[in-house]
Amino acid sequence: RKEIEKKLQEYNLQLEVAIEAANGGLWEWEPQAGAVFYSNSWLNLLGYKREDINDNFDFFADLIHPEDKDLTVTYIKNFAKNPLGTYNAEFRLKHKEGFYMHMLDRAAVVANNKDGSVAKMIGMVVNITELKETQRKLLESEERYRKSLDASGAAIWEWDIKNDIVEVTNSFLKLFGLLEMKEKSLSFKMLAPMVHPDDLPVMEKMLTTH
Repeated sequence: RKEIEKKLQEYNLQLEVAIEAANGGLWEWEPQAGAVFYSNSWLNLLGYKREDINDNFDFFADLIHPEDKDLTVTYIKNFAKNPLGTYNAEFRLKHKEGFYMHMLDRAAVVANNKDGSVAKMIGMVVNITELKETQRKLLESEERYRKSLDASGAAIWEWDIKNDIVEVTNSFLKLFGLLEMKEKSLSFKMLAPMVHPDDLPVMEKMLTTH
């Protein structure tokens, strides 16, 4: 028995190390009891020590960014009452030092009550702050690029042939008097009538062979 317990402890330690290396943290929640277990990996991720926290749901809820809190808490509590589908949430949590971290939270139901509600869930949060920052910078870069194109007056278009979706610059819309279609999805079929009849067959052949 002691040997089994020793191996189990070693396994749990290895699991914690692996999860921490993946920038994540484990948690367990029993909704009816109101008890939450925050693992060492979870505490380390957010800069807390065991004595800094309360082992309950309210402690977690108070760490959620004000803009995310209502939606996140409602989603979690609704899932606990009626656990359909997969638990999957994104929100920001407050680090002990005061800054917020973007988290991806996933969990599995390991026990249910007689009424089908959650008796116990085990989950893992993963820090995706770096990913979110990269996405933000990419969007900003794309916006700067689009504004630069508009400022240059270049009428540029891009065609997704498979899905027949055409993306164009504002300069393109201005040039062809299509500003009223700025918020609409464009397609080659919609733009084809603008091409001179004599040029349309050649253009279609050229586009479809590339």
